[in-house]
Amino acid sequence: MKIGILTWHKECNHGAVLQAYASQEVLKKLGADPVMLDYIANGDNNMDNALKKRLKRVIKRLKPNALKVRMMLPKWNDVKVKKFADFRAEMCALGDMYSAEKGLDKVLIGSDMVFDFYEGYNPFMYGKNVNCDYIFAYAACFGYTTDELFETYEHKDEIIAYIKKMKALSYRDDNTGHLLRKYCGENNAVKTIDPVMLYGFKEERHLWSKHNNRTPYMVIYSYTYNMDAPNEIRTIKRFAKNKGLKIISVGYIHTWCDEIVNASPMEFIDLFENADYIVTDTFHGTVFSLTFSKQFAVVVRNNAFKVVDVLNSVGLKSKVEKSLEEQFKEGVDYRYVESNIESLRKESFEYLKNQVIENCC
Repeated sequence: MKIGILTWHKECNHGAVLQAYASQEVLKKLGADPVMLDYIANGDNNMDNALKKRLKRVIKRLKPNALKVRMMLPKWNDVKVKKFADFRAEMCALGDMYSAEKGLDKVLIGSDMVFDFYEGYNPFMYGKNVNCDYIFAYAACFGYTTDELFETYEHKDEIIAYIKKMKALSYRDDNTGHLLRKYCGENNAVKTIDPVMLYGFKEERHLWSKHNNRTPYMVIYSYTYNMDAPNEIRTIKRFAKNKGLKIISVGYIHTWCDEIVNASPMEFIDLFENADYIVTDTFHGTVFSLTFSKQFAVVVRNNAFKVVDVLNSVGLKSKVEKSLEEQFKEGVDYRYVESNIESLRKESFEYLKNQVIENCC
């Protein structure tokens, strides 16, 4: 069975690319022949471009240390784009445009923020003009969409109409589930976990491992210009010094770290797998920490809707209420967490199995 995957696999973002790869590999395990469907994203009507928000970003990037980072970024990004392109070419089954790929039995839309229109309206992510009659969603997310935004959005009716045409729906976070029920009337949609957690990367963690003999280290996984507040840096450096850990920024530029690695998706897996500790403020940084059973600390920012959600789902609700220092003092009991993850994994796998195997065309 040929199944198209429609997700943000072309982004230079470790979480986006690796969740796409994970979806591909899970479908293979179910006996399917997956293919990544191509697309052209529309970011022209990004709602995050309001003047006040743009000014805040400009001010943030004009700080002395930020100017140094800006000088490094052009070359850094050139290298990063090539590494991601090489990974996709080698490890992903790349197909034609979603509207042109032939012979598709089914199309999976998801995971990640595929239903989000805050950062640009892309109707194909709801199934519009997708060259297949059987379309279903896996762990889809509406991202930063709120009730107020959905109610007043100019494309609201079109989004609802295409979602209602889907054969089955699953969502990744409670906000998305709420929006699906309230505005789309989809009361049978089920909650499923991110493909990263579903797949687990057990084989890749060994096949791609190269750093298991290196000096003990802590991973910092945070977007450039984030996690650069003086109080956060002091707290992290103090903890790392006490534990004898080298601080490595993975994937993004943080000049206060001991080492900065422009990591490919494979190198990302390697560095997370062999890390002694992880500090992150991203959703996928949190998901990989949990999936790899790592001791970690998380800073919750404007992505609270998804970071808090995944922590709650595995029984770590209290973690989001604690400071970095408090989290450093308190470890994660993975006997409890892994049991919760395994239950979620079984439920999610059952949903996907039902779509791929049992609901044959």
